[in-house]
Amino acid sequence: MTSMLALGLPLSHVVAMVTRNAARMVGREGELGTLKVGGVADVTVLADETGRWTLRDNEGTQLVAERLLRPLFCLRAGVRFDADASILPLPQAA
Repeated sequence: MTSMLALGLPLSHVVAMVTRNAARMVGREGELGTLKVGGVADVTVLADETGRWTLRDNEGTQLVAERLLRPLFCLRAGVRFDADASILPLPQAA
């Protein structure tokens, strides 16, 4: 999400990409990727931080981001899961 923001996409488009559009791609539009009465209500909570971070892709291309969306925790079926997995990349200051 941070890289998409750094490339100039508005936050509303980035959120749609990882919620509603992703649900549509897997054939679960209306069931997942939306908050509504009676819905699953899986929620991810992010910290929206400002600063300068270096982003790198798998080909070694680098981009400096001035906004970082860092996962804090999510709620899945009412159960909280902290974003503390060792596989999460650590932000690198630019």
